[in-house]
Amino acid sequence: MYKPYISSSDSGPGSGSGSGSDSDSDSSSSPSIDGQMQAIGNWQAALKLPLPERFVVAAGTEGRATDLAIKPTKIEFEEKRHTNVIMINSLDRDQQVYPSPTQLRLKLPRLYKNVERIDIVQVKFFCGLYSISESQNNNTLAFSDPSGAHVVVVPDGSYGLQQLTTIIQQLMQTAAPVGGYTVAFNSITGRITIKATVTFSLLFSSSLPVYAQSTYSEWGLGWNLGWGGQPTDLSGASTYTADHWPRLCRDYIYLQMNENEHMNDIDHTDVEATGKSQDSTGQVSHYFGKLLLNNFGCWAQTLIEAPKTFKPVLGRLERLNVTWTDRHGNVLLGTDAESCDWHMTVRIIEIVESATASSSLTQSGAP
Repeated sequence: MYKPYISSSDSGPGSGSGSGSDSDSDSSSSPSIDGQMQAIGNWQAALKLPLPERFVVAAGTEGRATDLAIKPTKIEFEEKRHTNVIMINSLDRDQQVYPSPTQLRLKLPRLYKNVERIDIVQVKFFCGLYSISESQNNNTLAFSDPSGAHVVVVPDGSYGLQQLTTIIQQLMQTAAPVGGYTVAFNSITGRITIKATVTFSLLFSSSLPVYAQSTYSEWGLGWNLGWGGQPTDLSGASTYTADHWPRLCRDYIYLQMNENEHMNDIDHTDVEATGKSQDSTGQVSHYFGKLLLNNFGCWAQTLIEAPKTFKPVLGRLERLNVTWTDRHGNVLLGTDAESCDWHMTVRIIEIVESATASSSLTQSGAP
């Protein structure tokens, strides 16, 4: 049978177990609320805890729910979208591992989960890419005259029309002094003319690597000077005028990110050879964006992108792989690319679960 705890302070001289007076019998069979509260008070005083308010349980309600009972917790969740804005700078890369800012990997500030969408809000790319360079195979010009065959090499760099024509003329005159060579740009017709006092040949085709002899664009320095179409050796004259406007700058580059997560959604065409096949040579889901370049030494900021939406969501994202390429998919490398630092603002949208406004703890009423 349940017996309440009786503290020593509540027991009198006649209290105790065994036979005794009627008062002893009543003390052992009836609960002493005051004694219980006194014992709890002594315990809390020793622990320096605040005393609770006294309450009396109504007779006959022991073990039954009262107004002080709490309902079982009921929490409802709903999906919400959380937008994260991240500042990324190529200077933050490990430059020992990634010496070039055009191909690198960066760890994100934290792990992003259940990513629904990623896009680029802003980008600034420093355009330090040379228009004439050995890496592009467009810095040499081969020619021959009565004094023999010659090849001039233009130093890597970006040139204006006047600068380029002047340096080519100086190099040709140095290589073949008897030729009396002049290289000039006509601002009215928009064409470059190479002239000599002797009959000479421009070896646009035979001086090229085999793989470049069958292309129609970007096949060498002659193409940059304005001789378009498939490269062909020119001979039997003392004057040659280009048929196209000079091409002295890169117009754009491409951005690739996280191929393993399939972030690249932009399709593009590529050089076709309809004499061999009528099928497209382009690629699907190959790039994330296309950056339109500014003048050499200036910042480029115009990015055409395809924001990536993940369906289903991407479970985790903790790093970004960034690669800048030319129009043929070649990674931009070399001494000029090493100066092309950039920074961008990336927006990542996560799907998170949060408790609804109606989720709370409530008290129950009397049974």
